[in-house]
Amino acid sequence: MPRRKDISNEVREATVAVHQSWRDYQAIFKQFKVHHFTVRQIIHKWKTFKTVVSLVRSGRPSKFTPRSNCNAQRNCKKN
Repeated sequence: MPRRKDISNEVREATVAVHQSWRDYQAIFKQFKVHHFTVRQIIHKWKTFKTVVSLVRSGRPSKFTPRSNCNAQRNCKKN
């Protein structure tokens, strides 16, 4: 599922700060009112890259998702 909105850098930094004070994920996502998987992704990005800002991606984003590619191939095989 695509993201609905970007989380601000202030919230990301605050999430990492709260996590460093040994709070669990459940307390963090209730405090900031974001999904628990989002909190987990923010913490993972911080542990991996030591930053919470959005990183530059190489190349143009794909126009089709893997799911739409499979559907197109399935329709081609039918016809």
